[in-house]
Amino acid sequence: GNVCITFTPLYNGVYTGEIYIDKSKIAEVPIEVNRPDLQNAPEPSPNDPSVPYKPKEVKPMQAGFPLSALGIDDPSRLKITLLDPTKTEIPVTLTVKGDNVVLEFKPTYFGTYIGQIFVYGTKIAEIPI
Repeated sequence: GNVCITFTPLYNGVYTGEIYIDKSKIAEVPIEVNRPDLQNAPEPSPNDPSVPYKPKEVKPMQAGFPLSALGIDDPSRLKITLLDPTKTEIPVTLTVKGDNVVLEFKPTYFGTYIGQIFVYGTKIAEIPI
């Protein structure tokens, strides 16, 4: 399904949304706010957590989901492609840890990424990340 994060931004800028399942964080997503009715954020301050911080470097991100949610039990059947917000395919590493499928990738843009899940070459799902 889709994930909806609701919040009230104080400034234009980049915020970080955290996604949890059963108290376990499964992903962090950058959320870019650019509204004409808001001011741009002041310079980031480590002393003021209300000021959004736009990282100067892009670090790898992880997102995951339970293998059982796909209705399959053999992870070797899976293939994942990841599309950035411009719909360009980007490199993604898939690992399986227990029942969890973990995707690791380096974001190229702020926005929603789409994970396309294939089993034996047939697309079975798309998940927003």
